[in-house]
Amino acid sequence: MVVGGGAGGSGGCNGYGAGGAGGLVISGFKSNLSIGAFPVVVGIGGKGTALNSDCEGLSRAGKSSSVFDIVATGGSAFVADKFANGGNNANYSGGTGCCDIGFGNSGGGGAGAGGKGNNAGDTSPGYGGDGGTGITSSITGISISYGGGGGGSGNTGICGKGGGNTGGKGGINSSNPATNGIWGGGGGGSANFDNGKNGGDGLVVIRYRYK
Repeated sequence: MVVGGGAGGSGGCNGYGAGGAGGLVISGFKSNLSIGAFPVVVGIGGKGTALNSDCEGLSRAGKSSSVFDIVATGGSAFVADKFANGGNNANYSGGTGCCDIGFGNSGGGGAGAGGKGNNAGDTSPGYGGDGGTGITSSITGISISYGGGGGGSGNTGICGKGGGNTGGKGGINSSNPATNGIWGGGGGGSANFDNGKNGGDGLVVIRYRYK
């Protein structure tokens, strides 16, 4: 199993930030491999970003992970602005921000490895969007969801959850902070000019047996 790095979340512009996208999760099978060394690349998660006084910023992409010919791309970089739309990955889009430009849009959730990010305001007006779902695997012997999207920050103080418990949750202040993604999850969105949180590093897990 190969998991790309998650993208960083964004801060807001006198408002509320969006969640970063989770990296992709790819499973594969190889047979009749020769004994030897094989290159493994583990993609790091992208850094969260703060918006400047012009309401502009760029959330950093997660890097791709790979082994053999299996490549899992990371969550994409996204332009962070007052519209607070969540980040995309190669398969799914982030949720849209909503709904008050003057006061500050609540942030959309980032896309997950297993589904799109949720729009801000879907649960209730002013709520941050939840991150998209990750992909669950038991390759390690424990069922874990990888590559969830980051949650968006909410202008009512109710922030989006991270997808699959691996995306970071959205936050608004030190009492209710955004969190970093883990295991390829996207970073959570933060409020105002604070940095969004970092995406989680990817990983590569190989199970094998001798014949």
